[in-house]
Amino acid sequence: MAQLPEKQPEFAADYVAARARFRAAAAKRGARLQCFSHPSCCDRYGGPLTIDVASLGDSQTSTALLMLSGTHGVEGPPGSAIQTAWLEQNDGNALPPGLKVVVLHALNPWGFAYCSRTTENNVDLNRNFIDFDMPLPVNAGYAAVHDIVCPGGKDSVTVASVHAALQAFEAQHGYQALSDALGAGQYQYPTGLSYGGAAPEWSNTVLHEVLRTELAGVERLGVIDWHTGRGDFGKPFYLCFSGVDSEMFNVAANWWGRDNLTAKDSIGEAYEGVEPPQRHGLLFRGIERAMGAASVAGAVIEIGTYEPERVMAAEIVDRWLKFAADPSDPRLQRYRESVLEAFVPASESWRAQLSDTAMPVIEAAVAGLAEWHQDEGC
Repeated sequence: MAQLPEKQPEFAADYVAARARFRAAAAKRGARLQCFSHPSCCDRYGGPLTIDVASLGDSQTSTALLMLSGTHGVEGPPGSAIQTAWLEQNDGNALPPGLKVVVLHALNPWGFAYCSRTTENNVDLNRNFIDFDMPLPVNAGYAAVHDIVCPGGKDSVTVASVHAALQAFEAQHGYQALSDALGAGQYQYPTGLSYGGAAPEWSNTVLHEVLRTELAGVERLGVIDWHTGRGDFGKPFYLCFSGVDSEMFNVAANWWGRDNLTAKDSIGEAYEGVEPPQRHGLLFRGIERAMGAASVAGAVIEIGTYEPERVMAAEIVDRWLKFAADPSDPRLQRYRESVLEAFVPASESWRAQLSDTAMPVIEAAVAGLAEWHQDEGC
């Protein structure tokens, strides 16, 4: 494939501007555009909240790439900037034969518009993809930390005191127990952290509609779900949910490197003897189930921001702003800005790294999928 021109992803001022840029880039690229409007919520200006989907390439192919942004809404601006820059850089450049790319913008548009990690129902979309016809998972460990991470008052309980209480919990029960409590997802506390919901969220149903229509007949699917927060500042951190050394893990490793897919960081998996939390309701698992017999390879790709304690603090503040903050508090805007900064640093150096960080990730997946398509003799 020809060398792509360099273009630094531009950050839109807000959700409305990000959506407009994405749609303009997709239209210029000649993509087929779909728009799914939220049935009950509006943006800050009274306008529509939408999930926008751009599809390009061979509509009848059996090999495709699905690229998502804004699963955790507040993390949407970088994902949107990456998607838009990729569409712009590919203006006039044909995809490899036999490949389709579906770019889904702002899976959680409410969170994107209102600077929140969760949906309007406080649901973490990356815990919402479970079978709700079955009994809901029970996270007993979360019940033990709920009152710690969901404080009521802002003056009597500080971030430092919350952190100290979590350290005390770890000292008593071990890091594995703390990691499972906070990372597995929970379904019993609707106002708590990592809440997976009581039914499929609207975003969940839209994604399934996109899979059913735009990716019908696909037998080989690559997935990139852009996130921020975890890993080294400005660097990609890969969360591949395929079993290590499984066929689909090896496919993704061929694209991005085995060392990248097995890298550890300062969250639980870095500790000797600590296993990743048994996460429930992952979006990736939902895609796998929806695609049936198709082969699905890919990863959540985080762009690292700050130390885990700061990111966790932002999640706690985000939840507090929804349920416990005094609406008349003059500091609320500053608190909201602190949440945004934890996931989308204002640092020019962080933002400048995105192009060097993200474009090679996408191009490696595109090239790998094209090779996969050819290897299958399609």
